[in-house]
Amino acid sequence: TITPTPTSTATTGHNFSTTLYLTGIGSPSGTFAPKHPQRNAVITLFDTNNNLVATRTGQISYATASRSFIGTINAGQSAIPAGNYLVKIQTPQFLRKQYPGILSIQSPATIVLPNLTITTGDVNGDNKINILDYNILVGCFGAKANSPACTATPSQGELANLSWKVLADINDDEVVDGIDYNLFIRSLATKEGD
Repeated sequence: TITPTPTSTATTGHNFSTTLYLTGIGSPSGTFAPKHPQRNAVITLFDTNNNLVATRTGQISYATASRSFIGTINAGQSAIPAGNYLVKIQTPQFLRKQYPGILSIQSPATIVLPNLTITTGDVNGDNKINILDYNILVGCFGAKANSPACTATPSQGELANLSWKVLADINDDEVVDGIDYNLFIRSLATKEGD
């Protein structure tokens, strides 16, 4: 157990560089040409008592060569106190996942986070994989994908700019089909994000 020493030193100018492998898109298997090659990603920092310290949003982009999503998320001008943190990341359709270990932040820098694979299936964005996600997926399956219910968008939040059809298309190939269904079923064992 690490017991951080409290400090009042504040730092700005941090960048968080990340490489994410999204289940069903790119490596190790999945769609190699996603229809949405740019995605928003949200990094959250928690102190070692699991208290939320900061939330930062940025964009990650698909890299064909590595079949992963790569990006640098800027912490902006808001101060992040020097200290030890648990770091979690999330992008739409995927469960939030914690990076392994404790990150020590001391001075402004680009912090290279370890590569991380995150689990798909969180269609409605509540950081859980459950019957609600299943119902959306099945409701947009096949020919039903063009129904008014599937072309509508969630009313608020991070998902508000995406239609239910896009969110149900887990492997991002513009078709809600058996591949998406199988990816969802394989993800059911995870159930909830970090």
